[in-house]
Amino acid sequence: MLVNENMININQLADYFIVSIDRDSGESLTNLKLQKLAYYSQAWHIAIYDSPLVEEEFEAWAHGPVSPTLYRRFSDYGFNAIPSSAIVTRPSELSAEITSYLEQVWARYGDIGAKALERLTHSEDPWINARKGYDPLDRSNETISKESMKEFYGAILKNAEE
Repeated sequence: MLVNENMININQLADYFIVSIDRDSGESLTNLKLQKLAYYSQAWHIAIYDSPLVEEEFEAWAHGPVSPTLYRRFSDYGFNAIPSSAIVTRPSELSAEITSYLEQVWARYGDIGAKALERLTHSEDPWINARKGYDPLDRSNETISKESMKEFYGAILKNAEE
């Protein structure tokens, strides 16, 4: 797998989504939903570009893929919305290419609720395989491999192209 020289850090990824939501229309972003958006951003980037978007690993927790770094950063909000004041980076500093890519991720997953995104990840092989041997609510810090993301989401891309 190639290393992406345009890789961003996990906080830049999170902050992009935090500032992108339309709060005036009632949109909100919880830690749970942010975790899934970050995961799908990583997984699809690996499948499309054969390189990770962020260096961060995602773990197969009971409620789906989780970045431990993001979890710790936003855990104080619990299931409440993350406020725009929580940003620590400037998403405007992202390249046009990355911004365009993240807009596509938002267009695909942004309107889906956090629990629906959780159910979606629970139906997909990367999370399922990383959770093998665990009961549904067991704690786990098993890593969801980048190779499993590439294989699973890459197969979806390949099937869509045929």
